[in-house]
Amino acid sequence: MIEFRYRGVTERGATVSGNLQAASEKLAYAELKQSGITPLSLEHSGLNTDDLKWWQRDIALFSSAIAAKHLATTANAIAILLNAGLPLKDALTAALDSASKPMKPILQAVIRQISQGDKLAVAFNRHKGQLPDTFLMLIEIGEIANQLPQAFARAAEHFERQAENRKKLIGALTYPAILLVFSVFLLAVLVFFLVPALEPLFASSGLALPTMLGILVNIKGFVANNGLFLLFGFALIPVALTAFRTTSGGLRMLQSVTLRLPYIGNRLVLGDLARFTHALAAMLESGLSFQKSMQAASKTFYLLALQDLAKTALEEMKQGGSFTEHFSKTPLIGKDIKQLIQLADRANQWQKIMGETAKALDAQIEQADKKLTNLITPIMTIIIGSTIGILVVSVISAILEINELAFQ
Repeated sequence: MIEFRYRGVTERGATVSGNLQAASEKLAYAELKQSGITPLSLEHSGLNTDDLKWWQRDIALFSSAIAAKHLATTANAIAILLNAGLPLKDALTAALDSASKPMKPILQAVIRQISQGDKLAVAFNRHKGQLPDTFLMLIEIGEIANQLPQAFARAAEHFERQAENRKKLIGALTYPAILLVFSVFLLAVLVFFLVPALEPLFASSGLALPTMLGILVNIKGFVANNGLFLLFGFALIPVALTAFRTTSGGLRMLQSVTLRLPYIGNRLVLGDLARFTHALAAMLESGLSFQKSMQAASKTFYLLALQDLAKTALEEMKQGGSFTEHFSKTPLIGKDIKQLIQLADRANQWQKIMGETAKALDAQIEQADKKLTNLITPIMTIIIGSTIGILVVSVISAILEINELAFQ
């Protein structure tokens, strides 16, 4: 049984709301009608996580959202099949063959639901926790305008771009990650294999350990005595961070700290703005009104600071104010992007200029990734090289000191 939340009007004209359980949305609707209530809204009931304490919420180390590359592959396959003239249900069924593992159960559920009479957008919207708002909105617009092949094609292009940006970022950070892993491995070898071999020699000769070797001996002793606690602590860190992130205050604090980090904060803002401008251009191209396009595109923001900014700007726009004027005040957005947004507003060419703005942001993201890599790689190389060099010099000096003592 599924729990639904409803709002409706009784036969006497009174507005009522509440929850009920039914096997499907159709049965829930029928039950309300039978009880004399005309439903105004009917949706799946769910806990409002904003009202829950962090320990009452579901904690997941990995997001349940479908990755952009999986969405792009599925959307592209459906677009090709629909353009080939296949009926919707047949196109969705054929797309199952090329769908990734995370997308298969969603497609199977959607096929089952449209077979029972649901609209495509409604069927996809039942998986809102896994599918992004941009994808759902594009499908809804395409269905209303009877342009589903174009809608899926736009969705494929949008998420292919997101997947490509993610791939570029991972590629840029691969080499620094390899350096970090190698340095940790090398330090572990020195601490747990080389130091234990040299320590008895100094103990038997009566010589004091060199400073660097002494530090390594202390590290080895600390790790050996507190290994279980350290292991538990490292395992607990991602769980604690995830629990902290489930609170609005915790997520806001983490994002606030991250935004202050050089390069990384700027990269996050650029990524958010790129998703927003790409989504806005796609929505406007689909024929959605400017205000609704802004509302839908604003949901792509990950950073709470930009979410709050967009929400306030949309409220001003509803009251007759300017979305652009308010949105351009934030110091998070660069001057060049602000100028493009203002130009789009003055010329009323949002679709065209937002497309160009998105391309400009993609170029800035690529440049920011290169800067980040060019900054991290030499710094890590210097730190790792200096540490290993000092250790090697200390070990060689220690060995020579022991040899001199042996020849005396």
